[in-house]
Amino acid sequence: MSSEPEHTTPPEEYEDLGDVQPLEDEPAADEPEPESEPAETRLDTTVLDEAQRRVESGDRPELNVTPALTNLHESQRAWLRRWRTEGFGSRRELLLALHQLQVWTLGRVPSGWFKQVATSDVLLTVAITDERERRRYRDNPVDLKAAESERDLLASKYIRPRVRRAWRDLRPAAQEVTNEEQRKRFEDPEKQPFPAMRPRLYQRYVDQADATVRLLDGFRSLEHVEVWLEDLDEAGLGLIEQLVPDLDWKIRRNDVIEDMLVHERHESKFVAERELWVAKYLLPTWNAAIRAIARDADEHGEDTREKGLSPRDKQL
Repeated sequence: MSSEPEHTTPPEEYEDLGDVQPLEDEPAADEPEPESEPAETRLDTTVLDEAQRRVESGDRPELNVTPALTNLHESQRAWLRRWRTEGFGSRRELLLALHQLQVWTLGRVPSGWFKQVATSDVLLTVAITDERERRRYRDNPVDLKAAESERDLLASKYIRPRVRRAWRDLRPAAQEVTNEEQRKRFEDPEKQPFPAMRPRLYQRYVDQADATVRLLDGFRSLEHVEVWLEDLDEAGLGLIEQLVPDLDWKIRRNDVIEDMLVHERHESKFVAERELWVAKYLLPTWNAAIRAIARDADEHGEDTREKGLSPRDKQL
């Protein structure tokens, strides 16, 4: 049997292919290729299409129409960075920083957490990074690397959820600013020095910080203690009465407390005792007061200190 194929020549229908055009639809050499319509001329584009195009090209639009929220958010991030990466040089420094956290979370962190951090020997060596200060509380303090990891865990568990809660609570009351000139003025830190753009919150923080520092430093006389007790009512909205109903009486009737506050205020054991008072009494009071103030404090877009605060701002 022959192994040659049956057709050694092309079939008749394949013979004359010279006039058949190529299968590919290529334009003739002398005809220009049609240009595709640019995306910019589409009739169905929206402002979000343009925003997406800029994001994808690395030119993200920057627009801050709620400066109070931005103010709060940036301050929260700055505090958390310090907590996580730096820690604090002493318990006094930690106490003052925890008070600031109460403002940045609008009083949403449970008050007991502040007391625990500032009184637990283990947690103090987690939060304090100065080696000499850490050994005041433990002979073998937590390793610094482990302490940094623990601070990160504490932030994840106790701080970050309350940061979100504060942001969520503030959001419905945050004013939107769309006027370009007005927005730029509000974004200037020198024009809005108040936390979350709320002068009343700032005013109470200053009153509280002043009362805290005075207690940490001790007093020159019992008369100064009396003035301090009176100032506590305004700074803490009278809420310290819920923690220590007989604070004034306790001070007057206890010689050791008088020594701790006045007569032997420079003794290291009394310095430590006053720090404990801040942790046990002042921080819980400040936290509750800040939470109450944050609920209805007015928003102001620029520094009103030279003009004076409105009567409503002075109510709390």
